[in-house]
Amino acid sequence: MPLNAIDLPPHITVDFHAPKELLAQGTTAPELYDWHAKENPSYPLFMYHDGGKHEYITYAVANLAIDRAARYIASWVGHTPKGDAERPTVAVLANTDTITYFCTVIGVMRAGYTVFLVSTRNGPAGVADMLQKTNASQMLISPDVAVRQVAHDTIGLLPAGQLTLQTMPTFEDLFPKDSKSVDKAFEGGVELPETYDPNAYALILHSSETVYGGFKDPPGTRNQSAGPIDGSHRSAVALVMSYEVDTSRSVMGCHGTLLSHGLGAFLYVGSVSRRDSQERIPTLTSWPCAGPFSRKPVNGYVVAAFKPQTPPRMPIPSAVWEGLATTKCDYAWAAWSITYASYEQEWARDPDKVHAMRQMRGVFFGGAPLASEIGDALASQGVNLYTVYGLTEVGMVNLPVRPNMGLDWSYFCTNPGKQVRFVSHGDNKFEVVILSDSNLPLPIINMKYEGQDAYATGDLVVPHDTVPGLWTIFGRTDEQIILSNGEKVSSSTLHLAPAENVAYRAS
Repeated sequence: MPLNAIDLPPHITVDFHAPKELLAQGTTAPELYDWHAKENPSYPLFMYHDGGKHEYITYAVANLAIDRAARYIASWVGHTPKGDAERPTVAVLANTDTITYFCTVIGVMRAGYTVFLVSTRNGPAGVADMLQKTNASQMLISPDVAVRQVAHDTIGLLPAGQLTLQTMPTFEDLFPKDSKSVDKAFEGGVELPETYDPNAYALILHSSETVYGGFKDPPGTRNQSAGPIDGSHRSAVALVMSYEVDTSRSVMGCHGTLLSHGLGAFLYVGSVSRRDSQERIPTLTSWPCAGPFSRKPVNGYVVAAFKPQTPPRMPIPSAVWEGLATTKCDYAWAAWSITYASYEQEWARDPDKVHAMRQMRGVFFGGAPLASEIGDALASQGVNLYTVYGLTEVGMVNLPVRPNMGLDWSYFCTNPGKQVRFVSHGDNKFEVVILSDSNLPLPIINMKYEGQDAYATGDLVVPHDTVPGLWTIFGRTDEQIILSNGEKVSSSTLHLAPAENVAYRAS
């Protein structure tokens, strides 16, 4: 259930004031957190369970941590940029806890720099390739041996002097217990920007093709988007996800969310913003939410994470479930895992966990398909499943949170903030194409559609049999195999089969 004042410490409030005017006039992530520190100082941004009780970090406290991170980074980089031409790019390659990572990323933006989030799943060659493409001159790294080895091997692949390394802040650095434990490097008299250019580069993410490799597709192939993708402050704020139900005061379980991945990027602004509009989407007859309805993006949800510690806790399914349970999450974020086909798949085997998921307001899945038999089994038992469909190249394509879809859990309707087109590929299959908005252009363009710049996602969808406006993912355009009998199948289903078998996990 959403937060209730009766259950909270007296210094925590459940009253959330939305920054409607700030968003309407245009803003940036650093300015949003400054605004919330003043307007919602006692509202929780983060929560975690310390083994005995719940701990809450308010916007006011988090904003101070962001400020400390900004001063630490600015004192190291050495100057405040005056324009994009001299704006340093600070890469982050770190295996650290969610709260520290989160505040450090916003801190880089507050210092006036561009932040590039590098997945720790990449090897030295991939990291070096992407650092070259982004002209990153500085990189924050966590103290663990694995990350430091990758970082030092990466330096060996780069021109001498191109990259400087600095240790990632710890939770204790950003959230000191008292004045005696404050490190002067985080409290120095560094001048930080007072205003930010909404069109300046703020955030660079992996493309959807570079989570593991960091290399472009071979020259001449259709998809030339693989590689780092940069975006402005406006683009970062535009990552706010559109929901169709009220999620204020709700606890969002993000224990397994990778903040270096596009799937986790919505957290940086999603929890702080609220936009109300009356944009209409197509009437969906025979759907529980049939008819036009208003768009109401996420409003002030609380990010639940693991207790900050070094090294951070590994997000294996059992640990993530324990985190969700102890923080009493309303929503569970259960994205694709590098080790497990999906968290839901693991949890679906346990009747007690299924019962607990049924009590939640919803369980998100994204990053890869959820096996239909698993989804059907969970949905038939009353678990509310939310499809999250988006790409780093274009942002969120669908409306993730909507009324319970039941056995139509795999279907989605498009985000009214996106110009989505469906291009026929025959056999009732369509490729998702996103048109570029002149007010907020897409960072990657790979085609023209009806004379307009666009991005062809390569994702194939099929429409609902009876409900117009609903679609479900079928596969990829480059994964279609034509059998000898002429039948077309997606190779992704073949890839999933071994991953879903426990016997193959260690191979």
